[in-house]
Amino acid sequence: MIMKKTITMVAMSLAAALLFGATQLHAQQLDGVKSMRGSGVAADDKADALKLYGGANPGQQRALYRSITDQPPMISHALPGFDKITLTENQCMICHSVENYEKRATLKFGDSQINLVDIRKKASKVSDSHMTQVSVPGGGKKNVLDMARWQCDSCHVPQVDANPLVDTTFKGGRIAKQ
Repeated sequence: MIMKKTITMVAMSLAAALLFGATQLHAQQLDGVKSMRGSGVAADDKADALKLYGGANPGQQRALYRSITDQPPMISHALPGFDKITLTENQCMICHSVENYEKRATLKFGDSQINLVDIRKKASKVSDSHMTQVSVPGGGKKNVLDMARWQCDSCHVPQVDANPLVDTTFKGGRIAKQ
């Protein structure tokens, strides 16, 4: 019994020593590897300077071109002052809902407000593919935004002027779809 415990302890110690040695050797081999950020893999990561998202206030920008078919529309306006999308509140729907997209809207952000009156005169309507039918009291059905599509910024993203991390030869088509 004592011999079995001794052999087990020696085997565990040997395995630990081999594992430690292998990780040290692997770390030395990685020293020469360059990452996409241009420094060694083991080097401390330094964040880039904060990039500002482009675009003017909502309603004052033209729609951005899409580079591939069926690409979700990109957010063409700035987002400062927009609250996070929560389970009960989605400020995107102030302008893009079926009920409001043709109206001129006024957005309130804290103590300031933005009047949406310029170039587009109306916002793009949320896609019919994002809608679902629900029953309403008294009978009948009503189209409402499907909660599976409620988090708009999962697919629709603002654009930032940043250099690409890797070179690319991709040249998308210029699809001006609304």
